[in-house]
Amino acid sequence: MPFTRPAIDPAGNVVLAGTYDGTLVTGSGTLATGSENIFRASFGPTGTPVASRRVDDASSTATEWVHGHAIDSAGVAYVAGEYFGAPNFGGGALPFASEGGLLILRFAP
Repeated sequence: MPFTRPAIDPAGNVVLAGTYDGTLVTGSGTLATGSENIFRASFGPTGTPVASRRVDDASSTATEWVHGHAIDSAGVAYVAGEYFGAPNFGGGALPFASEGGLLILRFAP
């Protein structure tokens, strides 16, 4: 799994983004079985779990990897990475990429 550094959101929460296989337990819930899928998880300033989610819709056999993420001063989060297949992040499937495609995801606060 690629290593990504944590980010701090405007509320002081620590936000993690990465790729996971199998089942991921984040403290705020268990994320469904994944095979090279993207997740985001946040923790309060004292380490208390706040939220977590698997990012793709699990409707395809695509694989995704996170290579970096950041949060701006307005709380908008960005995740950059790559994918193989045709993942769907909620706005329709991305174009099929058998050799790998670039992805940049934007998450409103």
